[in-house]
Amino acid sequence: MPHNIHAAGSAPEPITVLQQFSGTLPTGDSLGEQIMGPVDLTPLGIRRQLVELMFSALPSIVLIVLGHGLAGFTAWTLSDEPTILAATLVGLGIGAYRVLLCVLFNRRSTDSDSIGELNRWTRLYGVGGVAYSLSLAWLTGISLYIAQVEMALLCITVSMSYTVGMIIRVAVVPHVARLQLLALFLPIAGIAFWHGGTAYVVLGLLTSMFCVGGLQLIQHMHATIISRLEAERSYAKLALYDHLTGLPNRAHFHDVADARCAAGNGRGLVVLAAIDLDGFKQVNDLFGHEAGDLLLQECAGRMRAALGEHHLLARLGGDEFSLLFDQGTTLDQAEACARAILSAIEVPFHISGKALRVTASIGVATHHDGRAGLTILAGDADRQLYRAKARGRNRVEIQLNDTFPIPPLGRAQHPAESGNSATRLTAKVAEA
Repeated sequence: MPHNIHAAGSAPEPITVLQQFSGTLPTGDSLGEQIMGPVDLTPLGIRRQLVELMFSALPSIVLIVLGHGLAGFTAWTLSDEPTILAATLVGLGIGAYRVLLCVLFNRRSTDSDSIGELNRWTRLYGVGGVAYSLSLAWLTGISLYIAQVEMALLCITVSMSYTVGMIIRVAVVPHVARLQLLALFLPIAGIAFWHGGTAYVVLGLLTSMFCVGGLQLIQHMHATIISRLEAERSYAKLALYDHLTGLPNRAHFHDVADARCAAGNGRGLVVLAAIDLDGFKQVNDLFGHEAGDLLLQECAGRMRAALGEHHLLARLGGDEFSLLFDQGTTLDQAEACARAILSAIEVPFHISGKALRVTASIGVATHHDGRAGLTILAGDADRQLYRAKARGRNRVEIQLNDTFPIPPLGRAQHPAESGNSATRLTAKVAEA
């Protein structure tokens, strides 16, 4: 039976998008996080997506700056008030800064992205947004103070339009959206109450109500966006990881291993291992698929613990696993890892009140530079796996490419094989 390939890294723990955006999580540097396939599930990838959504506000920013200028210059011609002109020019200058910031962000090299760097872009955006809100509040407040209906109507219309576009685009970063909203409406409401009179007091009340509603809308929009991203992340994870063990699945492993072989040309040893559980079928036959599933989960957990985070372990299907060693792994290190897996698996498993014992057979294949490709490398690993099973199971067999001499038969024999190997051909079952 040909051996399929699975990646030896573990699926990310269930971390929410909101936690990942908080900036408290480390960025991953394991092999599985370096090459995530078509969807980047790392904290950095999700952070990048959220910040890019915020910076997609460029068209709205351009439109509101044009509206700001049109309303401001019109109000100035109606009043000939120099503070109106000053507020208009300041707002246009801040608007130009925001447009330039969005252009620079969209032209940046994503290779230099880090959570710290994306935080810096967020702060720059927030400073520009709050400053622009204050300039627009200044312009609107002056128009209310002068008490010209046409001017006030123009400026309030621009403020409301700005608020709608800002909430839609910036709610992905709620604290920035809230600051921009409060910086706009608190000064306007304050001036309206300070001016006095029935109409102005009502305007202050309506402005305050609109501000409260805007804050609630920001929270709602943010929760909606986060829910959507969580759903996308869940669907992407289902496409990349085995639902039973949490290990990468066949498709994900092939993508990663193909990329490793291609990148490994001329760069050193590429090492792949095929792993099969000895005696798993007997467990399934005697105790049912539920016990078999629990056993697979336990085996996957032990293998992950034995390997660490930097190798790529995958479940191909059934009791078949595949392991791609991290770049730079030496042959001796790969053999030591394989032996650690054997030692971990042969310790009895306590499942459903039974002590179950299975073992593992491992075939390891190497190519010096990856030029042979994944198909040949996996085939060589499978042949060594069958050799390990034929020679007694619970052992490691290693095949080298032409660059190295092939080791003598039994070179990687597991120390425990000196005992009665026949007892390891089937699962051992005893009452717990």
